[in-house]
Amino acid sequence: MSRRPRTVVVYWTQPLDPMEEDLVQVNGRLLPPVDGGTRRKIVDRITLAAERGRRATVGDGAWVARHKGVVVSQVPTSAAAGQPGAAIVTCVWVPDDSARPQADELVVGLTEFGHRLGYKVDGELALRTMEEVIRNHRPWPFRPLRRLWAAFRGLFRK
Repeated sequence: MSRRPRTVVVYWTQPLDPMEEDLVQVNGRLLPPVDGGTRRKIVDRITLAAERGRRATVGDGAWVARHKGVVVSQVPTSAAAGQPGAAIVTCVWVPDDSARPQADELVVGLTEFGHRLGYKVDGELALRTMEEVIRNHRPWPFRPLRRLWAAFRGLFRK
C-alpha cells in the first residue's frame, strides 16, 4: 500500500543574531539544529523557488513567489519595542491529489511560529499574503491532458 503524498507547510526564519541557528518548522514540528541534511534540502528548495519563481509583491515588504509547484512567501515581523524582527518565510507544496490548506490556517501557523520566537506578525498583512499563496497554488490547467497523453503513449510502448 503506497502512502499518498500530503501537503507540506514549512515556516523558516533566520534570526537577526548571526550566531543563532535558522529555525525550520515542517508541518508543525520544529526541526532540531542537528538535522542538517534535511534542513539544508528544505532551505535550498525554498531559496530556489524564491530566486527563480515568478514573484508578486503583496505590500509592506511581503511577497509571494511560485516555482515548479512550490509557493514561497515572506512576511516581515516586528520585535519588542517596535524594532524590526526577522522575516518569516512560508513554503507550501500541495501535491495534485491533496486538499489545499486554507489561508486562515496558514496565518494561524505563521502567527504561532512568530510568537514562539518572540516576533509580532501583522495579522492583516499575513492574511493578504496567505490568500495570495493559496491563489498561486492553482493546479496546472493542462495536467489531465498530460496524463492522458502519457497514457496514450504508454499503449504503444508495450
